[in-house]
Amino acid sequence: MIWKKLDALLSKAETKGFKMANKAHVYVVNGILCLIAYNVYTVFRGYNEFFLEARHEAAPDLDESTGEPQYPINKNVRRNQQ
Repeated sequence: MIWKKLDALLSKAETKGFKMANKAHVYVVNGILCLIAYNVYTVFRGYNEFFLEARHEAAPDLDESTGEPQYPINKNVRRNQQ
């Protein structure tokens, strides 16, 4: 008789444990997905400024005869910063 009560008590505790573990996993997975979305957002937010700065640092010297950069990709970078 005591074994049946103990079994019922443990079964109830086990069921609650499964439900709690399932909810915890859902929250953890949703949290990870939110962090991934935020990191993608921050990358795209700073994408343009980062690569404009990188192109400015890698820009070649101006051509002596025309005064224009040698590579057209850097032409707009130089004009915007003068």
